[in-house]
Amino acid sequence: LWLNEHPVITCGVNDFPPLIFDDHGRPAGIGVEYVALIAQRIGVVARWITYPSWGAEIDAVRNGQLDVAATMASEQTPAGLLSSEPWMFLKGAIVTRRSAPAIAGIRDLAGQIVAVQRISPGEIELRQRFPTEKLLVTESVPEMLDDVVDGKAAAGIGMLAIVDYAMQNRGYGNSLKVAAPFGQQGVPVSMLVRTDSTVLKGIL
Repeated sequence: LWLNEHPVITCGVNDFPPLIFDDHGRPAGIGVEYVALIAQRIGVVARWITYPSWGAEIDAVRNGQLDVAATMASEQTPAGLLSSEPWMFLKGAIVTRRSAPAIAGIRDLAGQIVAVQRISPGEIELRQRFPTEKLLVTESVPEMLDDVVDGKAAAGIGMLAIVDYAMQNRGYGNSLKVAAPFGQQGVPVSMLVRTDSTVLKGIL
């Protein structure tokens, strides 16, 4: 009955390659392919809407403007939302400038500014485990990496697959390096829906 009443499900696209991204006006990435398989299986159409950042996409789900955010990489579910079962797992990483001293982990950055993307595993975990850490919160991964390159932050924290893609494909490889692992090394990637969308959560 629910599927008959909801033949189209809106899903968000943000700049989070290779998981999900806008490829010259077309949604692309692993997350898009996964959603397409689900949509085909349950008999609905996935309509994609592009947002400038992950934070903006989350806000749209909360506000009822979007049905699904497909690529939430964290064990923690943002307030006011429900998460599906994980559909893949990622590893966390610390990125520094190539000229920066070697580090073993986040404790070596105590007292220094660390850049993180808003509503990301890095921000969530740092606020919980290291509440005194100085954070520079950005809206996107490229903005976070730019802040490290420009010296506004000593390091950035993100998902290894995401920052590695940016370093290989967006010109950061000559300036930055993956310096150390960060946090839990099996971060679940799930889909998010509103708390009043329990039926949709069960379908996903």
